[in-house]
Amino acid sequence: TLGEEIDHCEKYLKCMKIRHGDHLNYEIEVPNEMLGIVVPKLVIQPLVENSIKHGFEVSGPWRLAVRGRAGSGEWSIEVSDNGIGFDAAQDAGDTHVGLSIMRERAYRIGAELALESKPGQGTRVRLALSHRRDSGV
Repeated sequence: TLGEEIDHCEKYLKCMKIRHGDHLNYEIEVPNEMLGIVVPKLVIQPLVENSIKHGFEVSGPWRLAVRGRAGSGEWSIEVSDNGIGFDAAQDAGDTHVGLSIMRERAYRIGAELALESKPGQGTRVRLALSHRRDSGV
């Protein structure tokens, strides 16, 4: 469920907080009514890990947010950071293998993976799926 995935993300972020201390700040905002949505395993945590592994190559403080939204016939999860970013317009998937894999996984479940990033301004990844395609909210 989405609740289990959020729990995995929170445990991972707590470990990273111990490792990075005050350099890493995070928030998780997912409405309780979304926690029962059935999602594939490891669909969100890799996005969080990607932010930390690739986005925070400069000194902190770093901010990472995981936010959930439900409404208008779909639900979405967004992972955003204030990391180094990259030129998303030039991303053909060759240099961002993890994102290519996540795009393929999203496609397989009928979801959309949207990416916004600019060098020096951070990255935002949004995973969205219509309600009729899940067994939750």
